[in-house]
Amino acid sequence: MRGQLDGAEFGSFDVVFAALNFDYGPKIGRAERVAADHDDALTDDERVLLEGLKESLSLFGPAREHIKTLYFQWALIDLSRQILYAAVPALVVAGLMLTVVDAGTFPGSTLGIDHVTLVVGGAFAVTLLPFSLFVSYVLRVLTLAKRTLAIGPLVLRD
Repeated sequence: MRGQLDGAEFGSFDVVFAALNFDYGPKIGRAERVAADHDDALTDDERVLLEGLKESLSLFGPAREHIKTLYFQWALIDLSRQILYAAVPALVVAGLMLTVVDAGTFPGSTLGIDHVTLVVGGAFAVTLLPFSLFVSYVLRVLTLAKRTLAIGPLVLRD
C-alpha cells in the first residue's frame, strides 16, 4: 500500500484506489494464525494487541464501502456536470450542421479530402463527446465496483 501512495495527492483517485485495493482479509487471517500457533508463548498484552489489530482490520471493510459510495456519488456529480457542459455545444453543432451546412457550404479539398467531409467529421466528433464522457465514467465506476465487490475478509479476486 505504501508503494501505491508514494507521490499520490490527498483527495486524488490514487489515494482512493490504494484504500480500496488494500487486501485486509489475509492480514486478519495472519493475525488469527499467529494467535492460534503461538498462543502458549503470547503474553496477555500481546493477545490484546492481536485482538486490537484484528478489530482494526475488520473495520476496514465498512470504511472501504463508505469511501466507495462517496467516490461513486462524487463521480456521478462530475459526470452530470461534464455531460451538461458537453451536451449544449454538441446540440448547437448538430443543429447548425442540420440547418446550415450543405455540399456547397465548404467548397474545395485538402489532400484530396473534401472540406465538407472534414467539417462533418469534426462535427460528428463533437456530438459524440457527451456519449464518450458517459461511457468513460460508466466503465470507471463499473471497474471500481467489480474490484471491490466483496465486503469483509471474503475476496472474490486473485
